[in-house]
Amino acid sequence: MKISIWDTQVNREDGLIMYFEIVVPMNITNEKTICAYGKEYLKKKVFRTNEMSSSKCSFCQIESRSSHIIGQIHSVGYSIVEIENCNA
Repeated sequence: MKISIWDTQVNREDGLIMYFEIVVPMNITNEKTICAYGKEYLKKKVFRTNEMSSSKCSFCQIESRSSHIIGQIHSVGYSIVEIENCNA
């Protein structure tokens, strides 16, 4: 399965900047849909963040990923790869 990677950054209320990737099937290109996945992920965090906007979420590349990530995409439609400042 080919997937699209969307680099995303969100300001946390404590001043740190979160960096994560939203990973979706290659055929999902609607930025509102992809942003909605990011917002759903942010709701699960124990700390507060500022509003996520499409200007901070940009298409990066198309590639193949691990079976774990592919499994998440099949299960819920997307996957999140945490890069930096994603946990308390």
